Amino acid sequence: SSSNSNSSNSVFSTLRVEADANSKASYYQQGSMSVGKRTMASERMKERARLTQPAPRLVIVMVGLPGRGKSFISRKLSRFLNWKGLTTKVFNVGQYRRNLAGAGESSFFDPDNAQAKDLREKAAATALESLLSWLDQSTHSIGIFDATNSVASRRRRIYETIKAHSDRVGVLFIESVCEDRAVLEENLINKVNNSPDFAGMTFQEALADLRKRIELYEKVYESISEVTENEFSFIKLYNLSSKVLANKVYGITSKSTLPYLMSIHVGTRPIVLIRVGATKGKNSDTEEPGSVAKTASLSEEGERFARRLGEYMRSVTNTFYSGQSDAAVKVRFSDGRVHFGARWKVLTSTLPRARRTIELGGVEEAEATGALNPIDKGVLSETVMADIQTVDPAFFARWAASPFHTRFPGGESYRDVVSRLEPCLIDIEQQTAPVFIISHVSVLQVLYSYFSGTSTETCHTIPIPLHEVIELTPVLGGSWVEKRFCLGDEAHPAHPHPHPHPSVSASASASASAHASAHASNSNSSSNNNNNHQRTGSGNSTNNSTSGLAAQTSVPPSPSNNSASCGVGAVSAGSCGSDSSASAAVPTATANANPTPA
Repeated sequence: SSSNSNSSNSVFSTLRVEADANSKASYYQQGSMSVGKRTMASERMKERARLTQPAPRLVIVMVGLPGRGKSFISRKLSRFLNWKGLTTKVFNVGQYRRNLAGAGESSFFDPDNAQAKDLREKAAATALESLLSWLDQSTHSIGIFDATNSVASRRRRIYETIKAHSDRVGVLFIESVCEDRAVLEENLINKVNNSPDFAGMTFQEALADLRKRIELYEKVYESISEVTENEFSFIKLYNLSSKVLANKVYGITSKSTLPYLMSIHVGTRPIVLIRVGATKGKNSDTEEPGSVAKTASLSEEGERFARRLGEYMRSVTNTFYSGQSDAAVKVRFSDGRVHFGARWKVLTSTLPRARRTIELGGVEEAEATGALNPIDKGVLSETVMADIQTVDPAFFARWAASPFHTRFPGGESYRDVVSRLEPCLIDIEQQTAPVFIISHVSVLQVLYSYFSGTSTETCHTIPIPLHEVIELTPVLGGSWVEKRFCLGDEAHPAHPHPHPHPSVSASASASASAHASAHASNSNSSSNNNNNHQRTGSGNSTNNSTSGLAAQTSVPPSPSNNSASCGVGAVSAGSCGSDSSASAAVPTATANANPTPA
């Protein structure tokens, strides 16, 4: 009996030791399993709950010295938020000040100039009043108050004015701090060359006047304080997002706006939208998104396009790196890896025809992502809209009334496509190397609506011609210039079967060299050049037309072809292999494009 008791105690002792060991291991792996006692009664939790509630309306207040990129950030942010479906408008106080007092020289910004100070305050008050009046017209909208807002007392007055107008309007301050002399110098030169404040001055006079204005602002400038202004929600961007400080930023701002602000920069690089080439099988001749089988393979013409595409990609990349070190460029992958010295970033959908496109083009490094897959039409996949009208007339009626918001049965809506593309767009924006996106009509329509500043509500009408690539380059104002190149058979009758290049670093072929020549000739061509079409516009992201986009259309490499046309924004029967039936899906703005046949 004594022996059994000792044996039993020994077993229990062993179990307790093992239990204690497991408990400690579990703690280090999972943390405490005790339920937290902090409740909504905590002041900090109450504050977080208030800030995480969706604000139906928001005012973003910019802060910063002149030449720090506030207007650039405002325009980029407005474009992004409008693309997401959040009605956004920028209210630039400088514009109100010019309307009130004209273009003022640096002395107008002297803090000791009482009369000028009163005019500046009046312009700011008028702009804020206009913003709040505009907010009242919509239940969901965002106003961006673009001004220096350089002292704490003014920022507090702005906050109190907004909250007195409506306590349900959120307020977010964004301060742009620039300490990088090279970036600042480029910003100042850009401002001098483009701001109406310096009209009539020589370049040197304007630059000196701007520097003097900044000196006057620096006398009184107060950066947002983490102590005295800690109750505000604010983001501080250093050198255009090389460092970011966020205070009390939750909800949609932390999930969406903050990552976007961290991605944007003023560096140049081409971003190219590429539609997968022609396919074989059912509905292969249709332009309608989601109507081709996911497993469809490329046709012979589609394979020829893929080979030419590889040559084009190498040409664009070689032109971009001409005269600069590859090591200065870095490519970020979606899993967080950074490849320094990478020559490009290539993104494709996961569909076999997209993967086959890059294989035939001789592209080895590419990142496949489901975000670039075509719109999912659910049970109506591989069905054209004409047949859907017969099969499901009730759904078709709903879709026709609201094509952006209406979700296909068991599938997606265009709004869903925007949501899944948001991380991908942020990934594209942050790159400093050339970016090539190989995808499908619906996805490219949504992406193009961002780059062109057009409404996503009508993006389903944007034509994406077959075998035409859209090359986009950022400009300092925050918008993009566009060139289009035909890579279809009709543009290359002399070379219908180009050979793919073995690697990215290979020298450009004759066809690609011709493309590089086209780049050079575009910059020197006269206005009556019949091989190019140029369109420029204001770049207003709230405009529903494509007039905010400067565009060029070129027919690349073809020694014997001078007749193919790749219309800007418009699709015609002879346009780069596109079906003439697609001409019905032409946005309103393209009616004014008036492209000259190449």
